[in-house]
Amino acid sequence: MPIKMYITNILRSGAVLTAVLYSAGWIHAGDAPERSVSGTAKSLSGKSMEGVAVSARADGKTFTTTVYTDASGEYWFPALGDGTYKMWAQAVGFEVAKSASEVQIQGGKSALQSFSLKPIDDMGPQLSGSEWLDSLPESTEADRRGKLLFHSYCTGCHESSFALQNRFDAKGWGLILDYMSNTTVMGHRPGSLPSNAEWFFSKPDMTGPKPDSFFPLIQTYKSELAAYLARARGPESQMEYKPLPRPTGESAEVVITEYDLPSGDVPNYHMHSDGTFWTDGVPSTWDAGGVHDASMCKDGFVYFTDTGATDNRTIGKLDPRTGRVTSYKLKQMKNDLAANSHGIICDPDGGVWFTNQTESTNTKFDPKTEQFRRYPKPDSIAEGTGGSLEMDSEGNLWTDTDGGFAKLDPRTGGYTAYDSLTPGGGKYGTAIDREDNIYITQMPFDIIGKLNSRTGKVSEIRLNPWMELSDKDQHLNQQQLSLMATPWMGTNGPRRSATFRTGDYVYFPLYWGNSLAKVNIHTNEVRKFQVPVPHALPYNVMPDRNGMIWISLMNAERIAKFDPTTEKFTIYKLPSLGYETRYIEVDNSTDPPSVWVPSGRNNKIARVQFRTLAAANAAAK
Repeated sequence: MPIKMYITNILRSGAVLTAVLYSAGWIHAGDAPERSVSGTAKSLSGKSMEGVAVSARADGKTFTTTVYTDASGEYWFPALGDGTYKMWAQAVGFEVAKSASEVQIQGGKSALQSFSLKPIDDMGPQLSGSEWLDSLPESTEADRRGKLLFHSYCTGCHESSFALQNRFDAKGWGLILDYMSNTTVMGHRPGSLPSNAEWFFSKPDMTGPKPDSFFPLIQTYKSELAAYLARARGPESQMEYKPLPRPTGESAEVVITEYDLPSGDVPNYHMHSDGTFWTDGVPSTWDAGGVHDASMCKDGFVYFTDTGATDNRTIGKLDPRTGRVTSYKLKQMKNDLAANSHGIICDPDGGVWFTNQTESTNTKFDPKTEQFRRYPKPDSIAEGTGGSLEMDSEGNLWTDTDGGFAKLDPRTGGYTAYDSLTPGGGKYGTAIDREDNIYITQMPFDIIGKLNSRTGKVSEIRLNPWMELSDKDQHLNQQQLSLMATPWMGTNGPRRSATFRTGDYVYFPLYWGNSLAKVNIHTNEVRKFQVPVPHALPYNVMPDRNGMIWISLMNAERIAKFDPTTEKFTIYKLPSLGYETRYIEVDNSTDPPSVWVPSGRNNKIARVQFRTLAAANAAAK
């Protein structure tokens, strides 16, 4: 009688696992998934290497499967579809090792492919933003301050690796800083302010000079920053790199599928350099980027928003079984260009809701009819709706606005607005607890706004800074208030959260504070948990049905799982560079839940599935 190996099924059928669909639940060891491809990864000296990323991609497909080697340097892929596969292995500090010939998979037969990895002279291009920031020099007081300035004012919109992989002298870095002080993820806009800044500075209680750039504090500290960056990343400077450890144990027990997305403007165009090979460095988001948020809906498709398309796509649909992408265009009211989108959720009835950034309102897409329906806001509600949105227990849609909170009743199309107690402050992020209290974040002010949706009472949860400012810096920050993503030094930067249907806590990522905040919904007490990856810049959190908290780490090419019971983090490395992850989605239909990670910089969506027990590896041997 065979011994039963009780292992959790994660090998869900899809674009990578096209051959077999395993139902959730317990399976016998003899029924464990066969190894379609397996092998080892070793150094040139013959030493086994744990945590090496091994990837496979079939000819003619638009998705790649990646697994990691175990403590013995061994890897194995679950069932892959028949085809001809290119394979490669990667580890920071080593050249990409590519298979000498293509690997053939036919008729369910297994194949062997091993790799030998050669050390590389310069690992810099392979580093994540977290590793770059951690490697910046800080041996002197001037360098420690320069590093703090960079952390505070040069990381709000993009991962730091994209800038630090380059070298400039002080003049060159000064020009870069001039450019960036008037640039957002939406592009360069010299001499102009975003709509929410214009609205904020029109308030009668606002005094002082109006800044002439998006991020005035970059200009305030320009000379210090340029001098420091020239010392750290000048033409002749040397840096001691601090790479993170490779994945081990549970962190390596994953199967990751990366789906390439075509450009919204040029439907058949895919990025030439998309971070697949780490030695190429971090890609530019302006090549073909655009995807922002993604949501797995009940019809089995992943719907995603697009902040970059101007011609052909407002939202897109990804079929995980084939990798096919379908684009849907909502024409703008004023022209034939596509409206841009940002946040997205799926309702229980299968409808797809998203924030229409171009028209600053909420919009619904019906997947059955493939039709859009706008829900325009009245003029009395402040401009700027376009961040995240969440649905309460009664089916109302909530989102942040420049003024505070906004509720849409889909049954009537009516909106209700509630002003925040503190005006301005770069509102971004909406969360709902199990009692239908609504939360919004004000990143530069370290404020979490809270609304009792039943009484209409608004309150605030103020976070303590993670460092104290000098009198000079405090004066400069107060003089030149930033409205968008640039904080005061020492600001935690609460960002995007989600809906928590159970429990007495809501969780928020603290972006610049590199922490996870746990907020008691009754007492508003805040506890902080430091993310164990330096300068990871946690951006968005999402709970799963088992109570785990999932976190996107925008600067680290990684995601994190936080277990509230043990208060421990587990870190998972993503297989490409450029995962500037602003969102994370949990698919609770699988057992255990799987995770989706959209990335606008390299225009990919990754699905992360979990081999949750070491027994899963043993059962397949």
